[in-house]
Amino acid sequence: MNLNQLRAFCTLSRTLHYSRASEELQIAQPSLSRMIAQLEKELGTPLFEKQGRNIILTKQGEIFLDHVSRGVGEIDQGVSVLKEFIDPGQGTIDFAFIYALSPSFVPHLVKKFLDAPENKNIHFHFYQGNSRDIIRKIKEGSCDVGFCSYVEDEPLVELRPITRQEYVLMVSRHHPLARKHTVTLKEAACYDFILPLDKTSFVEQQLKKASITPSVSSRVEEDHAAAALVSINLGIAIIPKNKMLEHYDVKLIPFGPEPLYRVFYMATSKGHSFTPAAGKFYRFLLEEIKR
Repeated sequence: MNLNQLRAFCTLSRTLHYSRASEELQIAQPSLSRMIAQLEKELGTPLFEKQGRNIILTKQGEIFLDHVSRGVGEIDQGVSVLKEFIDPGQGTIDFAFIYALSPSFVPHLVKKFLDAPENKNIHFHFYQGNSRDIIRKIKEGSCDVGFCSYVEDEPLVELRPITRQEYVLMVSRHHPLARKHTVTLKEAACYDFILPLDKTSFVEQQLKKASITPSVSSRVEEDHAAAALVSINLGIAIIPKNKMLEHYDVKLIPFGPEPLYRVFYMATSKGHSFTPAAGKFYRFLLEEIKR
């Protein structure tokens, strides 16, 4: 019993006509008759019987068809999915990134990649999380590419610098620091902070490096929540520079005398084989890094 025999059985069951079935299968009618006869011999029961000049399924044939049609359908669907999976012009890319890159950097790259006509049928699954979550997804193979901070002691993950982002101090427009053009971490340390929920965040690391133990008024998940609280003078926040936040009643002040930058990395697994679509995106990102 083989797949060709089962396909032939399903087609003949649908057409109930040897000539039409053989034409649809693109095989000679005697070949189709032999395939069905061999299948019936292996099963030890007739699957079709003559009814006048036509054929019909036997009761045994109806029972067999119920299972075989579902099995052949699943196989055909699997073949279709696999063909899409290995086609570099189709497929799905699993892409993870941290929140700080979501307002503009990630959308810009994805749009540029998808604007190429040969990539129009490629789709993305997006994931957001902290750097540790992203590294975990890369190692377990549930993500193809991730954008995150540098994470120490991850020998199975390749980390390449991909971009950097300036961080600024966000204060209410009525805050004492609002009149300053630049600010230092030491100056900011005198006030209450609104910090990220993630206590291992970049902001926490910078405060720790400066030997600052901040007074924390609250913790929030994302920058718009921080901006809303800062605007009513419930604290100050260190955030990625984002002009979109200036519609709140806040001021974004650069750090000085040297700006504060955060470097982001592209994470990929050293042992992970890319699908054609993911490999194409990876090569695209490498070219973008060189620019």
